[in-house]
Amino acid sequence: MPKTRKLRGGKPTGNVHSRANRDRGRGQSSAPLSRPNRGRGKTSSDSRVAAGRLEKSTSKNDRAIDVAIRSRHLEAAFIALSNTNPVFLGPYSSRQRILLLGEADLSFTAALLAGLGVSSNIVATCFESEATLNEKYSAFAARRDALLSAGVEIKYEVDATCLHEPQGGIGPDRETSRFDVCVFNFPHVGGGSLKEDRVANIQMLSGFFASSRQTACLAKPRARVHVVLRSTAFYDSWDVCSIAKQAGLRFLNKEPFEVDAFEQLGYCAVRTSGDGTQMRQAPSTEKAFRYVFQIEPA
Repeated sequence: MPKTRKLRGGKPTGNVHSRANRDRGRGQSSAPLSRPNRGRGKTSSDSRVAAGRLEKSTSKNDRAIDVAIRSRHLEAAFIALSNTNPVFLGPYSSRQRILLLGEADLSFTAALLAGLGVSSNIVATCFESEATLNEKYSAFAARRDALLSAGVEIKYEVDATCLHEPQGGIGPDRETSRFDVCVFNFPHVGGGSLKEDRVANIQMLSGFFASSRQTACLAKPRARVHVVLRSTAFYDSWDVCSIAKQAGLRFLNKEPFEVDAFEQLGYCAVRTSGDGTQMRQAPSTEKAFRYVFQIEPA
């Protein structure tokens, strides 16, 4: 028989754990019980430790940004643990497995985590090595430590054109590593806006689309590929839809990039060429669009 306890009126309250479970099913929390760690991230105590690490950021401005990001993540993650309904941020859902490419300083990863509150579904990849990124971006180390403590997986030296290969890809195929959506924000090989730069970027995108179609990690039915580009004469000349079509992907739609929503969560576009002392300010992302493609069966 489960233990009961009595109120002043003498009526038993019933099984405490059963009542807590019943309340949780109604969307209510039970104060006496701690929230369980269901594999969606770390516990609140672990998160507080991770938040404390952000105080070590060398720049006061970067520290303020990262603490804001972290506080939003803590709030969102805490809500997500007690909410069985999906959380949405733009086109992304807390129930999706999301692969991020070319993440550089990890600010988009941190913003996505802050909005969705679920870390175990996000894998962030960077083209450069961890050491290089740490030298380039002053806020990188703080974001990396916070994301890792929250349970986000980060991979370095991942080439978007070699996702299907053992070297340069994202690792061996596992059923749990298959993704619903692959996100490549503002892809660019570096350089300027000359004819040879245009050709190099077209070749890079062509290789990316071909690799995304070949890799087993995007073998889920109706897996999507998102590419975000600015709307300028230079970027429009790439004709991203034609490049994707030639690789066997189907164009679904073009939609505005929710720059305000992501910037409120700490996202800030950065340049990837140069070093931390010579990096030019990133161009505006206000007139940016997301191109959505679907990987067709081979």
